[in-house]
Amino acid sequence: MSMSEVLKVSNLSVEIGKSILKDISFELKEGERLGIFGSSGCGKTMTINAITDLLPVEAKLQGEIFLCGKDILKMDKRQRRRYIGQNISMIMQDSINALSPYEKVCAQMRRVIKRHYDISKNEAYNFALSQLEEMGLESKKVIQCYPHQLSGGMRQRVFIALSLCTKPSLIIADEPTTSLDSIAQMRFIDLIGEICAKKNFPLIFISHDIAVLARLCEKVSVMDKGEIVEEGMTRDILKSQKSDITRRIIQDTKKLYEV
Repeated sequence: MSMSEVLKVSNLSVEIGKSILKDISFELKEGERLGIFGSSGCGKTMTINAITDLLPVEAKLQGEIFLCGKDILKMDKRQRRRYIGQNISMIMQDSINALSPYEKVCAQMRRVIKRHYDISKNEAYNFALSQLEEMGLESKKVIQCYPHQLSGGMRQRVFIALSLCTKPSLIIADEPTTSLDSIAQMRFIDLIGEICAKKNFPLIFISHDIAVLARLCEKVSVMDKGEIVEEGMTRDILKSQKSDITRRIIQDTKKLYEV
């Protein structure tokens, strides 16, 4: 694995009573953005769950997952969880509602920062302010608010700031725009793109919507029935599909926009 590679997945297979994933392989370098695309149930989220150690205990894995140069499947459970937590930040579905409604932004961010850094409360507070400022927010005002006092777009930015407090090596976003309208979707996607470009973060973005991935990701892997059926540059796959499955999924997506 070269120095610029952040993630390398090789021949990953998963069984949970039956075959779930079959020989999944891809790699991601610093600053790259990979979209994983496919219909519901194709294995997109299962792939991410394997990488982030969120599969059920009965799952059987084969293959290799190198994260920042280390094969996490060779680590014990505790070591693996800690290493993943230090290097990967997740932006999940419905992240707009992921903040606790019972605590101010200050308390939530300070707790996360203190968990990862041996610094004082005051230093954690100032670090939180700087993270919010990077999201284009009025940091001193927002940090004293409860989530319900913020607009949906502001809550999104706070959640991303919270996710990036740990200074991750990799961002994974699992269908984070599903519950948003089309305008909010585009704003969210553009924000993620700006952050990744500014910080040179590598990104894996999971979606069933090729239009979303075309706006954000230069590379795409198309999945169906637990396998990668096609992969390449997003612009090339949009122009010409080698797989009938890819062609069908893209056509199905276009039909949804026509309704």
